[in-house]
Amino acid sequence: MNPFFPVNLPAPTAVYLALLILTWAMHYVLVSTVVAGSAYLALNEIFRRGDRALADPIARICRDWMPAALGVAITAGVAPLLVAQVIYQIESYTAHLLLWRRAALVLPALIAAFYLFYLQKSERFKSLNRAARVGVAVVAFLCVAGVGRFWAQVHVLTLSSAESLSLNLDAASFLDRTALVRFAVFGAATVLPWSAIVRAKLGPQLLSNTETAANHRCLFWIMCLGWAGVALIFAGASAWLRNEPQLFQALTSRASGPCLAASAAGMLIFPLTLRRGRTRKSERLCCSIQVVAVILLAVGLAGLRESVRAEFVLRPELLSRHAELAQKGGWAVFAVFAAVNAACILAAIQIARSQRERQE
Repeated sequence: MNPFFPVNLPAPTAVYLALLILTWAMHYVLVSTVVAGSAYLALNEIFRRGDRALADPIARICRDWMPAALGVAITAGVAPLLVAQVIYQIESYTAHLLLWRRAALVLPALIAAFYLFYLQKSERFKSLNRAARVGVAVVAFLCVAGVGRFWAQVHVLTLSSAESLSLNLDAASFLDRTALVRFAVFGAATVLPWSAIVRAKLGPQLLSNTETAANHRCLFWIMCLGWAGVALIFAGASAWLRNEPQLFQALTSRASGPCLAASAAGMLIFPLTLRRGRTRKSERLCCSIQVVAVILLAVGLAGLRESVRAEFVLRPELLSRHAELAQKGGWAVFAVFAAVNAACILAAIQIARSQRERQE
């Protein structure tokens, strides 16, 4: 049997886990644009005054995509949520969140974030005084960060017992160490996908616009800090996990090797492309390599996340349940609708891109 996760498991379980890893990685990259983008908007309003905050090209890009990015990130989270229920038999649906006191705050937080992002995108936002703009940007970020912190706690609780999730969620401490470490690691890692997307968006202007080139220098230091932050958090988490032998053994086992290798490759490749290309062709190449590094990092983190949860939660009866579900069919329907959805997404992106080019 292949020793590496997830192909070290029976075929039906491995397929479900592969789907979970891929869909969660896609969801994570989309969430990164929201978390890191809202953080940048908040910091931009706090540390820059007047027209400088409103005219910043990076902030303009973030304000423009933020409402749509939040909607797409939430929608992309449906697939990993459903696949996780199939794998771990959690039987906990989104509507169940309303039954738990702390989880009930997720819905109003997301609604508030939506409206605050739309407000930042509007012309009315420009007419607000500085204190109001700072307040809007900071509250929007706190809403998004609060939702992320909640899901980090949910994941930690599923490591111990999926059946007792609803009982333990309200009783869990907000300062739970394991949840805070996970939230910090994945929160810091959002800077890298976001910065790569912003760089790709600014790319065509970098060689012809002095102001945008100056913002690329700002983005360069953001990428450096984001990379260094992830590296330091991983180092700190590794040292701390030595006091948690089960978690440490699960993360450093031979089965988790490919996931660790993918994360390490993403972290090593990313800094090699930080400097701006001297020509449009070299800049596009740097952006493409950064995208590859981000994909490796996202897939590696998703794999590590699920390898730990599988180590703690997967039981023999679940493996037999997966084999039973795989015999019920539905894969052809899944493949057809996956292809249709992918085509619709690509068509929507192409339509939006062509409309933007006509406007410019």
